[in-house]
Amino acid sequence: MEQATDAKQALRWRFGLFDTLRSLATMPGRFPIAPESTLLKPPPVRALLYEQTRGGSAWRVLYRVREARETGGEGPRVEVLSIRYARSKPMTTREAREVDAGQ
Repeated sequence: MEQATDAKQALRWRFGLFDTLRSLATMPGRFPIAPESTLLKPPPVRALLYEQTRGGSAWRVLYRVREARETGGEGPRVEVLSIRYARSKPMTTREAREVDAGQ
């Protein structure tokens, strides 16, 4: 029974995160620039704090916004670079290089 509850909680967390990410379609620049931005290639990296329940675990979603002129699309595109436990140390230079290499 515990596994079923854990699975439901995991799905609720996942769908909640997806809803939060979809909200970036409106005003994607509303979250602060992350300290890791100095380690990564432009455009600036922003940090969204995702906490499903008050007092629950929080996660930092690091993302950048690519403008339409960069993507060839009609509007800006949000690229999620990393989802990190909020209490984790900031991204290292090595991790930043790996993220930039994957772009």
